[in-house]
Amino acid sequence: NAFHLNRFDFISVREQDGIEICRDSFGVDAVCTIDPVFLCKESIYRKLVEEAKAEEKEKFIFAYILSPTLEKREMIEKISEEQKLKVILVLDAQDNHEKNKEIINMPEALRENLELEDWLYYVLNSQLVLTDSYHGVCFSIIFRKNFICIANIVRGLSRFQTLLGLTGLEENMFFNPIDVLESKKYKEKIDYDMVWNKLEIKIIQ
Repeated sequence: NAFHLNRFDFISVREQDGIEICRDSFGVDAVCTIDPVFLCKESIYRKLVEEAKAEEKEKFIFAYILSPTLEKREMIEKISEEQKLKVILVLDAQDNHEKNKEIINMPEALRENLELEDWLYYVLNSQLVLTDSYHGVCFSIIFRKNFICIANIVRGLSRFQTLLGLTGLEENMFFNPIDVLESKKYKEKIDYDMVWNKLEIKIIQ
């Protein structure tokens, strides 16, 4: 509550609208800072990948989906077919996992019971990341991967918008998976020199 928040000397949030919430609801000043995962050097994450048990011999698309829908499955399958790349699929391991498996219905692509190192392996070694996860986006950026983000309103849309606005990657987020297919945005290479020039300014602040 406001009493305890006011006891802090400094408060930071990941989302721009978090500043307004802190001010209007709790009467405290906050600043918007970069997500902590960006404060760790990429080399440290790569070191973790070396401990992964996962191993894929073929090139692949990594689909990390927290809120499955039939439309997301259609998007994944059509991009896979067009790009002639197999899919590695990971779902939310904590929330409604069995139900999510039924909805997405891609058993041949699904990987389960992963360690963190395996999850990082799949991001790092993918040709393309398709995700509705905020941290799926974060680590796509950290590993400089091409990615498409499906806006996930139930998972905190504001943090997606803040990060993508900061990095100039707003056009890589779609609200409708079918629009991804029409846009062909997944074929475009991301200019990560531009992205990291913007990020590094925020990281050192």
